[in-house]
Amino acid sequence: MRAIAEDRVVFAHRSPLPLPSAALAAELAARARAALPDESVAAVFIDAQGALSLEPLVNRARERRDRFRVDPLEFVAVEHRARLAGRRLFAWFHSHPHGPAEPSAEDLATAWRDCESWLGAFDAEGAFSLVGLAFEAGARPGWQPRFRVAVPTAS
Repeated sequence: MRAIAEDRVVFAHRSPLPLPSAALAAELAARARAALPDESVAAVFIDAQGALSLEPLVNRARERRDRFRVDPLEFVAVEHRARLAGRRLFAWFHSHPHGPAEPSAEDLATAWRDCESWLGAFDAEGAFSLVGLAFEAGARPGWQPRFRVAVPTAS
């Protein structure tokens, strides 16, 4: 286990880092489906015990079908409430309503390297795939896949 000190809160993480639960993945899929044909966006927070929680955000991009943008003031308010509750940002999530659950060139160029990037997309049958990427520093720095979760079609 490694500990990360941030401000006055210490977050302990078991190795490997936590994966999204089936319930969290299903919630992301439901939010992505509700946002269609636009991209859905949310922040994923983690608490000191490693539990993940979701904070949906409003997509304020002009071209919401293939972009997302978050109001910085909205995010500051969400992050402040999370910190007061002992949570910190763990991942950004957004959906690709018209493409695969793979990062675009823009996703790779604009993603924050100090947290994970999660992408979700629906296939032709309506099944939702969630992919998590983590930035790896070192000899070959770059975004590396950490997990892929399939969420069955809702019945």
